[in-house]
Amino acid sequence: MPQITKIEEQKKRQTRFNVFVDDEFCCGVSEQTLIDTGIYQGQKISADELQKLINKEQESKALNKAFLWLRIRPRSQAEIIQKLKIKEFDNQVIEKILKRLIDLNLIDDKEFCRKWIEDRKLNSPRGRFLIQQELYRKGIDHKLIEQSLKKYYSSDEELNLATVLAQKKIARLKPQDKSKHYQKLTSYLAQRGFGWEIIQSVWDKIKS
Repeated sequence: MPQITKIEEQKKRQTRFNVFVDDEFCCGVSEQTLIDTGIYQGQKISADELQKLINKEQESKALNKAFLWLRIRPRSQAEIIQKLKIKEFDNQVIEKILKRLIDLNLIDDKEFCRKWIEDRKLNSPRGRFLIQQELYRKGIDHKLIEQSLKKYYSSDEELNLATVLAQKKIARLKPQDKSKHYQKLTSYLAQRGFGWEIIQSVWDKIKS
């Protein structure tokens, strides 16, 4: 049976270790992986145990990557999966990491939607259509997007935000170009993701 003949600390990264099996380099592992697996120098190790060690280290790396990404900003499940795939972690590892993050309440697509919508309303006002597209690109399920918009973004809120944006836009337009205000305002609000009914309602309020 193969034997762990040496475990040595890496020179440049003191919290990581090189594991040698039968005097051949096997893999690099973190200090936490050593603790979790309980391996030691001189230990006889089967092929299955060796694979578990490698898998454990991959899970540790993937989890640390996910923690880093989540510290930067909240992520959807699809985003985490995609980024882990780019880093070439296998599906089994990704499934375990995803479950761990869900259990720790670090990823929750419902909460992600709520925060995304509230942030857009507060910091970067835009219409439902644009928010819908943004969430879809984040890999959020279409039904969840619709449910979240219905729950957290009322028609009255959307109209009020569009009106505020329109008033600011009109204030920046030249008075002598009043004939072009409608066209410019319509284009501006459409680019911000507001639908035709909202745009028309805003214009009716402003021109009256």
